[in-house]
Amino acid sequence: MMRPPPGDLVKMPQGPNPLEWANAQKMKEDDGTEPKGPGGAHPQPGAHPQPGPPPQWAPPGPPQQNINPYAPPPQMLNPQNAGRRANIVEQLVGPVTAANPARVMPDRRQFFQRLVDFLEQHGEPITAVPQVSKQNVDLHRLYIAVRNRGGFEQVTKDKAWKSVCPEANPDISESSAAGFQLRKHYQKHLLLLECAETGKNAEDAIAFADKLKKKRHKAEKADGAAAAAAAAAAADAPSTSGTQNHNNSLTPSRVGTPGSVGSMGIAVPSPAPPEYQRVLKQFSAIAQEKVSISLLLVVVSE
Repeated sequence: MMRPPPGDLVKMPQGPNPLEWANAQKMKEDDGTEPKGPGGAHPQPGAHPQPGPPPQWAPPGPPQQNINPYAPPPQMLNPQNAGRRANIVEQLVGPVTAANPARVMPDRRQFFQRLVDFLEQHGEPITAVPQVSKQNVDLHRLYIAVRNRGGFEQVTKDKAWKSVCPEANPDISESSAAGFQLRKHYQKHLLLLECAETGKNAEDAIAFADKLKKKRHKAEKADGAAAAAAAAAAADAPSTSGTQNHNNSLTPSRVGTPGSVGSMGIAVPSPAPPEYQRVLKQFSAIAQEKVSISLLLVVVSE
């Protein structure tokens, strides 16, 4: 029996390797059906497996993040500013303190590196550590405090910026003025990052805060006008004490002396008030003048 020349030999297709065959059998056991090849045909032993990505395959590179449609498009970082960015990151991280122990330093550094790069990509670079009342603002602690309270809009609605001041820096006084400045720093340096993570619109959040502020100022102005009107009405009302003093200053006999009750039934306190004593002296002088005139008339008539 003659063997065919080498060029006439039929090459058999290479079959699956043991690992591929084991995976196919496992899929058959899990699904309860035989695995099918392209076009719905059952793979046959010796058939070439179709190339394709393995299960749970993902392209190489950094993990994809949710894209906020409201966020401005990021720009390329300028390599020439790398030194400046590293310097501002060191300033923002700060030294180890009781409020920022050594165990939180890696998280702080990662947060500020991300924040500095993020803001520069969106055209709002940080050039210095923000301050309130000449005290540095810890943007990391401020961001955590605001997010724990529900975010920028919720803190503004609850008028809680004043209470956030000690968390941004224990040396910042808890006042309305400090809270207003703190809100401005958050709005400038952290609001865009919050909106990128939550999918909100930064412009809508700022418009909401401004509208709420105008509404409160209008209410305060109305309350002030009502208080001024009430004060003016009270000032124009007649004084009842002055009328009572005028009515009680008729005559000493009708009013009575201190510690007694006059003919009008008005009790005079003892000791008598200074106003009453002055009026009593005036009536006494008038009475003495009347007695002197009466005596003179009697002498003349005799």
